[in-house]
Amino acid sequence: MHIANLLVSINESYGGPPKAAIGLGNEVQQLDMTEEDRAAMGERGRELVTKEYAWEVLARKMLTVYYHIFEGKENPLHPQPINAS
Repeated sequence: MHIANLLVSINESYGGPPKAAIGLGNEVQQLDMTEEDRAAMGERGRELVTKEYAWEVLARKMLTVYYHIFEGKENPLHPQPINAS
């Protein structure tokens, strides 16, 4: 199965936009990457997810939003995690 079709299938099952999936699939399909390059890309992705989307980080970002709400401030578009004290 062509990767674009696979991404469209996945996106449609989650209600996502198929055009974006086709574009992404075509770009990924054109990558001529070595096994080493793919492994490095996977590691960078893993690091990003750990840094930005770990439960502790998301909880701290939500605390930032809650503090802004309670203090009557405008909510940040991209909240930064507060430090736990």
